[in-house]
Amino acid sequence: MEKALVRIRQEQVGEHTEAVVARELHEFLEVGRDFSNWMRARIAEYGWREGTDYEVFAHFGENLKGGRPAAEYLISLDMAKELCMVERNEKGRQARRYFIEAEKKLRQLAADLAGLERQDGAKAMARLMHKAHGGGKDFPWLARLMEYRRRGLTYPEIGKLLDCSKDTAREYAALLMACGYDLSTSLPTVRNSRQALLSEVLPC
Repeated sequence: MEKALVRIRQEQVGEHTEAVVARELHEFLEVGRDFSNWMRARIAEYGWREGTDYEVFAHFGENLKGGRPAAEYLISLDMAKELCMVERNEKGRQARRYFIEAEKKLRQLAADLAGLERQDGAKAMARLMHKAHGGGKDFPWLARLMEYRRRGLTYPEIGKLLDCSKDTAREYAALLMACGYDLSTSLPTVRNSRQALLSEVLPC
């Protein structure tokens, strides 16, 4: 297994989802300046912005000099690549190549996972259609189930409305969600909507 030169973390920085701890990069680059001054100078020189390119947090590890905790910087992968480039040394070039290669692998992994999700969705849809066909359930029936669930009805209530058991209603709902349908009941009027629907279709 290839050894990581600098650890890439799955952390959010601005719109970026991969990040590096700047102090670890500074150590690898063997910069001839202390970390805090180097970091502040580079940020001022190149105009990187907190909340977009980096985040600052306190390091609460051992502080041999005492006083306040040292400031740590979590920087985006793009900022890390630029820092490597501006150092203009072999360590910087090495780290930048490493980051670029790692980014390619991360993109490929994301594409592979998306492909698997699409396959899983297709399989779930096939299972749903097979079960619906065998159970005599058509698309309007499934649409009504989705509407009732989104409006906050329980599975026993849905079963009464659709003339099926609560377990059957729950099973079809699970298959629909596996296909990517959102059956959440987060609408602000869901309680009133549910009561109105029940009063319309269920006898008192």
